[in-house]
Amino acid sequence: MKTFFFFFFSCLFLCGNSIARADVGSDTLSSLTLDDMPDWILEHIRFPEEAYSYGKAGVESLMLSTSWDGKLFIVGDLNALHPSFEKAIREVVARAPRCGYAGVQPEDIHKFMLVDFYEYIPKERKGGMEQIGLHMPPVFKSPFGGRTAFLQWIYKKLKVPKSLKQAYTDTLTVEYTVSVTGEVQDVKVSGGKNRELEAAIVKVLERVPRWDLPAMVEGNRCIPVVVSDRLIVSIDGKGRKQPFREYVDEVFCNTKTVPDDRTTILLNPEIQPCYAGETSFRRELFCNVSVKKKTKVGGSFIIEPDGSVAHVQLTASGNAELDSLLAVNLAGIRWLPGMQDTVAVRTFMSFRQSVSPPVVRKKRMRNNESLYEIYGKYYFALRANPNGIYSGYTDGSGRGHRYPFDARTRFDYNAYYRSLNNYYKQSGGNTKNTSRKYFKTMERLFVK
Repeated sequence: MKTFFFFFFSCLFLCGNSIARADVGSDTLSSLTLDDMPDWILEHIRFPEEAYSYGKAGVESLMLSTSWDGKLFIVGDLNALHPSFEKAIREVVARAPRCGYAGVQPEDIHKFMLVDFYEYIPKERKGGMEQIGLHMPPVFKSPFGGRTAFLQWIYKKLKVPKSLKQAYTDTLTVEYTVSVTGEVQDVKVSGGKNRELEAAIVKVLERVPRWDLPAMVEGNRCIPVVVSDRLIVSIDGKGRKQPFREYVDEVFCNTKTVPDDRTTILLNPEIQPCYAGETSFRRELFCNVSVKKKTKVGGSFIIEPDGSVAHVQLTASGNAELDSLLAVNLAGIRWLPGMQDTVAVRTFMSFRQSVSPPVVRKKRMRNNESLYEIYGKYYFALRANPNGIYSGYTDGSGRGHRYPFDARTRFDYNAYYRSLNNYYKQSGGNTKNTSRKYFKTMERLFVK
């Protein structure tokens, strides 16, 4: 479990002290630096009143960075226990004073911090709140890759109400709970101008697949979390959906102007860098890579304005040969650089990946393949029940047969499959006697 949380912290870092008094929201640079901002945030943040209904509070994590002109912003997504915690963090970051920036080296461009909201609860109200440590957010894999991809899935499945035949654009709030079993519950859609559209989104969310992993805290204990996102719905004059557009809060955005110093490294540029190869970044990165056991690798690098890679830094995987090969592969990968106001800029990228040995698949035996195709999905551990009711089957000629057991009263599956296959052929393909209902009846009457 310690390894699990170390991996979680590493992912957060790779994506990614004096307290000075300053006028909040000032457009002029203060004497603060990026190193000072975590202390400033902890001083000004407050416990949100809406979180009391959730009944839990704990440690939330975020990565901070500043633009070249001092604007503080959040790198990546916030994955808090409840939307009220995310709102509290966003509001205090948006009010932060502008601070000095020294983003020329990779280690200077971001700052990781934790906010323990439980410590901000008044003593008289802590009794009704459960204290939660740092948690791992819910995980959804295929067909989802993150909260943005999850919203894309919702948008793709959304059917436009017939009443919306004219050009229409709306931004709605989609809120739901991911339960301890990974199910989506308590769906709420609000903030829209059309109630039929809100109902259509709710209908999509009611059919969403279960998430692969729910939110977890140390000890692999699962907890429910509430997620809230904004979904932009855009429809043309003929009632057709327009391409999906991601909603991005200003608190996650870098400044929209180009830095005077072209050596400055930007996080969250207006247009993100894009892999320029013919296959995929992952395939090219792990080209000719072979490992004997599952290994976690990760690192970061800078994409220069010409699309080349520089400042490659890898976390030690314990395999020097693997690390050397990855460094060579990374240096040779070409990118379309990030863009800020139509100008190519230096951008920061990070990655984390597990590499596994090649899978050796066992060849199936041809002589048993047809039997397993017909009956294999009904395979279960049968045991003879001495007190059970007589049970068997009748072949095509009308002769009765008991189910075969060996001398240790264990079920003889080979003989069983041969007999049923013979019955299947003699009955002309009539498989009623081998249906799921028949197997359930036989199991209830004949086996324990």
